[in-house]
Amino acid sequence: MTQPIIPIHPGTPQGRRGRCSALGLALALLVAPLAGLANEAPAAPVVTPPVPAALTFDPADPADALVLSQTAGVFTLAQRFAAPLGLRGYLVTSELGQPVVLYTDPAGTHLVLGALLTAEGDNVALPVLNDYLDQHLLPSLYRDLGAATAIHQGNAHAPLLYVLFDPACPHCARLYRDLTPRVAAGEVAVRWIPVNTLGEDAAAARLAAAAQQGQGEAALAAALAGAPEERPAGADAPVSAAAVAAVARNQVLFDALGSAGTPQLFYQARSGGFQLVRGAPDAEELALILQSLAPAAGVGETRP
Repeated sequence: MTQPIIPIHPGTPQGRRGRCSALGLALALLVAPLAGLANEAPAAPVVTPPVPAALTFDPADPADALVLSQTAGVFTLAQRFAAPLGLRGYLVTSELGQPVVLYTDPAGTHLVLGALLTAEGDNVALPVLNDYLDQHLLPSLYRDLGAATAIHQGNAHAPLLYVLFDPACPHCARLYRDLTPRVAAGEVAVRWIPVNTLGEDAAAARLAAAAQQGQGEAALAAALAGAPEERPAGADAPVSAAAVAAVARNQVLFDALGSAGTPQLFYQARSGGFQLVRGAPDAEELALILQSLAPAAGVGETRP
């Protein structure tokens, strides 16, 4: 089933729809970003803004003391902010940079973890969290996707789209067939990042091995362009430990996106922000995605 485009940054064609999904993404990101192994094509470097220097908890402040007592050694204070009902909000981050929002009363007697909503259903922490996501976490994730083991399809000077996919996923196969003529026309370049969501460990590892050996595009076509019942040549061949490890690293990044399904599309938009698309888009959605991709030499990205 086709899933909607989920914007991760304002100023995109779909506006601000789906921003609560960004919060879900942030709470799911409790995993380390790991660099991948060798890639078939050079990764696209991204200029990642520096994370601001952490603030310091004040043990003499009752609210700070409560948060510190519950988070010491696990989270770092990134920002305090005023919240309704006299509460104080805290944006704290793990040692890996992933954000979580907490609330306390001024007396430091209660600590709340969760969403605080207005009468209109708006999450009061979203502006703070979105700013952190847009400025720090999502650029870092985009950089890590560029270092993942992937099969590069297309011209190095075309706008770039990342696709995390399972080779056994029929929706991924449809997306491959839909994107291939666009790639051939120079409209987009795709970095296909193999993961395992359907229990076929070896299938993803074989594609990772092909990428490491410079044979990724042919292996990708064999896996995704054929009939669903067809098995590509070498489907039962053993895979190397390096390829298995590469898929495991890719899986960490996939899990960070906060969804169990494939495909997942992630890209930098012309606005300079980021977009996440869950599921295979239909023709109209795909056209919208390609129109909103940042140029190859666009915001925050340079490639040879």
